[in-house]
Amino acid sequence: MPDISSSLFWIAGGMLLTDPVMPVAVSASIPYAHYVFAITGALLVVLVGKWLGSRRTPPKAVELSAEAVNPKP
Repeated sequence: MPDISSSLFWIAGGMLLTDPVMPVAVSASIPYAHYVFAITGALLVVLVGKWLGSRRTPPKAVELSAEAVNPKP
């Protein structure tokens, strides 16, 4: 899933420069602005995804042995 979302934000970061609201001076003052914004968008998605994934608690271990299911008297 990170591959799809990071590629979408790569495109969105690149499209940010062509937005009419974005001042032209921003793209003129940053060398390779298209790549800078595209990479920043993709990295943002990956880093937020890793951060959210690390917050998840791991599942509890389950005992699969026969003795755990049918204890001996």
